[in-house]
Amino acid sequence: MIDHEKAERAFMDSAARLIEAAVAAAGRSDREGVEYLAACLRVGGMISLRATIAPSTGIAQLAVEVIEPCGRTHQLLATELRRMSVQ
Repeated sequence: MIDHEKAERAFMDSAARLIEAAVAAAGRSDREGVEYLAACLRVGGMISLRATIAPSTGIAQLAVEVIEPCGRTHQLLATELRRMSVQ
């Protein structure tokens, strides 16, 4: 039986680490851009972590984006994960 509270906590901990890593990597490659995104977050922007899975093919993708208050998005990370079996 799955302990949903533990699973949710583990997911949120992993998500936080992934977002931190994506922001750090973006900062190394585009310091000025990250400062702009940080300013967006201070005035109501959001960070989105999205996992997409296609059960028929097993393809799994992961993306981290910053969403400006006006709705424009900036991708910090996009990757394809190993093929997964979804039941």
